[in-house]
Amino acid sequence: HISGLNQLSLNHQKNVQLLGFDEEQRRKMLLNSESLDLSYCNIWTYQDEEEEDLVLEHYQNYFDGVFVLNISYNLISKVETVQKIIKRFSNLQTLIMNGLRFSNYVLTCSLFPRALKRLSLSNHQTCDVLHLLPENHMFEVLDLSNNNLGELQQSGILEEYLNLSTFHSVELNLSFNDLHFVPHISNTAKHLNISNNQITQRMNAKAQKRAYRNVLSLNIESNKVSHWDDLFELVMVI
Repeated sequence: HISGLNQLSLNHQKNVQLLGFDEEQRRKMLLNSESLDLSYCNIWTYQDEEEEDLVLEHYQNYFDGVFVLNISYNLISKVETVQKIIKRFSNLQTLIMNGLRFSNYVLTCSLFPRALKRLSLSNHQTCDVLHLLPENHMFEVLDLSNNNLGELQQSGILEEYLNLSTFHSVELNLSFNDLHFVPHISNTAKHLNISNNQITQRMNAKAQKRAYRNVLSLNIESNKVSHWDDLFELVMVI
């Protein structure tokens, strides 16, 4: 039933089109969908020519109604392309952009809207992904798993290069990052996943311990640590 549709998935499509519906049916389908899945669609660029903009404007009411957008595992290589795409979604609350490979992670302006609550940047496989994050933006969920953040810890300047305390999120996923030390986190983190790393060192900095006292659930499976101090509550997911 088209009028009851609240999620539209077009993943694994080589050519994203809504066929088999007349114009009015397409508009009804789009206008009632709050979640749009465009993962694995071979998207590689965004055409912003005048003619293309007129076509997109035709569906702007639909874009305004989308709260969840998934553009994971496409061929997008430029951050600017993502900026142009998400600019269309004025009420976006959840953005999933896993498995992208940007040629350059340096930003000239903020990438994400201030209203964004949940962000997944998993499996970029580079620590440069941190350059995309706005400082002091409060997320409900932030997924940075599988991004080789441990490479920064091997630089020898741990405090400077892996201080995540300015990235605020209630739920933070740092799993599968080859971390060797306990990361410094924001005191806003309540649910932390640092599983499947190489962590051996226990906490020692006072500021670090204060932040971890706020953690309500902690996943530390598949690490090498043997002793943990100053945790309010420990929940191991095995």
